[in-house]
Amino acid sequence: MEKKSIEKVNKHVYKKYPAFSESSPKIKSIGDNFQLSYSTSIQMPDGKKMKSNLHVTATPSGKILKLSTSK
Repeated sequence: MEKKSIEKVNKHVYKKYPAFSESSPKIKSIGDNFQLSYSTSIQMPDGKKMKSNLHVTATPSGKILKLSTSK
């Protein structure tokens, strides 16, 4: 995946999910597409931290096909 395409996906993710803005993605090839995985730790109101993950499936040109989060 080209750097320009990664930056395009990152821009969308960081705008929609600001908690992941400090996370850089791990990129894995899935057939003709790519999966970008982001991970962060979120501070809960009770002071504890919770790990959160975000997975994006995108085309080589940077078009997002699927986006999912988990907690």
